[in-house]
Amino acid sequence: SPALGVCYSLEEAKTHSLIDEQILLQLQELNNAKKCISESSLSNLPVVAALEQGLISEPLAVKILENQLSSGHLILPSTGENLTLQNAFQRNLVPPTLYAKLLERKDTCKDLIDPNCAEKISLEQMIHRSIIHEETGLRLLPVKP
Repeated sequence: SPALGVCYSLEEAKTHSLIDEQILLQLQELNNAKKCISESSLSNLPVVAALEQGLISEPLAVKILENQLSSGHLILPSTGENLTLQNAFQRNLVPPTLYAKLLERKDTCKDLIDPNCAEKISLEQMIHRSIIHEETGLRLLPVKP
């Protein structure tokens, strides 16, 4: 609960009926991928390197990169440099097949629904429509009554 400052593990969130089994499994997969990526000494873009080494699946790598790109750029861990997807591709940090999938999904993947207008939108669009709550630092979507 953000207002109370209470944090739950994935299992506790399921026990409190905050998430269902399907969401639990998806979050566990992301959590395991995060551990693989953060525990490795992979250079350049760790997600791409983890994919190339078979540590994570391609659909999961696409989801992670989409989330990273929702801020407008990827961060090169070795230098802290911000790279657009195109820059990363031009520098051979993202393989052509993965680049093509990310571009395709950017234009067609609209998995979220804006509750204000019932429009299907992308994660990037949702982030642009949201605000940051000053007290909690959470990104929230203003909803009109």
